[in-house]
Amino acid sequence: MGALDTTIAGSAGRFIAAGISDAMAVVVVLSLALILAPLLVRRPALTGASELRAPALVYFGAIGLGFLLVEIPLIQMAILSLGQPSLAFAVVAALILSGAGLGSSVANRIQPGGTVSGLVAVLAAGVAITLPALLTGTLGWPLAGRVLVLAVGVLPLAIVMGLPFPIGLGWLSRRSPGLVPWVWAVNGCASVIGGITAAILALTLGLRTTVLVGAACYALALLAALWAVRSPAPRPVTVPGPEA
Repeated sequence: MGALDTTIAGSAGRFIAAGISDAMAVVVVLSLALILAPLLVRRPALTGASELRAPALVYFGAIGLGFLLVEIPLIQMAILSLGQPSLAFAVVAALILSGAGLGSSVANRIQPGGTVSGLVAVLAAGVAITLPALLTGTLGWPLAGRVLVLAVGVLPLAIVMGLPFPIGLGWLSRRSPGLVPWVWAVNGCASVIGGITAAILALTLGLRTTVLVGAACYALALLAALWAVRSPAPRPVTVPGPEA
């Protein structure tokens, strides 16, 4: 797996990535325009939550990037292990979506504070370091055994990956509900950017490094969460009514 990872990140990969970078530039410009437009309009709800805008932008942007930077390389690793792209996509997508859904279902029982994002970062880094070797060691196994090893490696990570978004959204809805639609947009735009970024990084740096960058995004989300919970509560905003 290590040799294959190096091959993917070779000169041919860099050549392909150069072509993808044009699409990346367009996506980044459009995403930034969509993210910044509500702030330029200066709606009262957003204006009253100025203390939380920056940490919310970093938090929801980081977990949007991180999710795709972890998921896409895992699919590629599974292709190298299972040998069938459609099967690998189906298995990893099912594991991540079901695991993330399970994590989201219990998110309301967990106190906010960023600890979960840190846990995702640690697990993602662990998977990046250990999973390629595990998959390489099982290449001679029956298909069912390879799928089982993949599930054991991916599912625990997927469960905790489903926690940061609903936990952060629930906390923000109590502190500054006017920012909730905006951070949904931030997370969605970051996910689009993350998909293209994952392809470029995988082609230039390799699959393991791409997952480690995703882990770093979740570590950044941890810092943003700590920043947010230490921010002063937003001042209530009074919207002037019509004059008599």
